[in-house]
Amino acid sequence: MKNSKVFPDGFKVKAKIINTKSVFSVNINADKFSRFLAERKNDKGYVTIDCWELDQPDKYGHTHNATLNDWAPSGGGGKKSQQVDNTQDDDLPF
Repeated sequence: MKNSKVFPDGFKVKAKIINTKSVFSVNINADKFSRFLAERKNDKGYVTIDCWELDQPDKYGHTHNATLNDWAPSGGGGKKSQQVDNTQDDDLPF
């Protein structure tokens, strides 16, 4: 079953163009967002938030939306993969 989207509390994004460059203004309510981060950080202390552009700005002029990305690897996540030895003992002429 797919998890429902979690929108970060106290996090709003607006984009504008300045000198042909996209500039993102992120408004953060420190109290709300710090609680949100503390409740959702992973075992390494990180929180991943995905942002994307809205089709139309909302009534407050916000041009982007954001949700919590709570994906975590299953079964042995975070371990480095073992290197595979691809050498063979075949007696090839080349």
